Amino acid sequence: GPGELLVRIEAVGVNFIDTYFRSGLYPRELPFTLGQEAAGVVVDVGPAPAPIARCLDRLGVTAVDALILTHLHDDHSGGLDGVLRRWPVREAFTGGVDDPPHDARRVASALAARGVPLHRVHRGDVLRWGAVTARVRWPEGRTAAGSVPNNNSVVLDVDVDGLRLFLMADIEREAGAGIRAELAREGDSRPVDALKVAHHGSANHDRDLLMRLRPRTALISVGADNTFGHPAPSLMASLEGTGAAVLRTDRDGDLLVAVVDGRIATATSRRRARP
Repeated sequence: GPGELLVRIEAVGVNFIDTYFRSGLYPRELPFTLGQEAAGVVVDVGPAPAPIARCLDRLGVTAVDALILTHLHDDHSGGLDGVLRRWPVREAFTGGVDDPPHDARRVASALAARGVPLHRVHRGDVLRWGAVTARVRWPEGRTAAGSVPNNNSVVLDVDVDGLRLFLMADIEREAGAGIRAELAREGDSRPVDALKVAHHGSANHDRDLLMRLRPRTALISVGADNTFGHPAPSLMASLEGTGAAVLRTDRDGDLLVAVVDGRIATATSRRRARP
């Protein structure tokens, strides 16, 4: 069956569901939840309504304080009705690029029908929910290079009681270089406790950004036997250079990341075969 990744950091969770290429679907991240008690913030909803609804049920979410769509590709926004039909959503956020246009129209119509306001976020914006602070690291204006939707994805730098999560959405090397330059200007050299690797481990990445982030744990949501060769050998080499412990849904199945005594701990549902 598909692999699932659940990250629980006290009141914080990150969930990715791995759907296989042979089913006609890409491997997709579904909810990223932030919040306290039964309220959450959801980042991306996957390609279909049913899986995101099952995930939120599993996480015990009863209300959504905010819904963040990192970009509007169908694999990140297609499951929107799975949230809107069952959970009250206070507000929604996305970047400034309405691309692809047909997906932008679909999302805007669905949110408007439920009376959910849609806000645009850009680099430097800060979002807060309880003890959780999420700083928007990208987009900055409009990046025309590479894939426009991917390179204008919303990237979140999340702090939870001193623990740092970095969610890279689907950015490519151009956006990665921009984020790296901003971190350098700020002199921000803090290591990342858990990194959601961009775009299922695509070869199109900025190696120097990964080196600067120095993640302790890197999480890759990727389908088994996919036709794109994800995760790319070059990406895996870059992660090896950071010293990160790498977990990937195609080999490890369900992934759990939790805080134990103030530190990140991980567990998997599948024992990886020895090479």
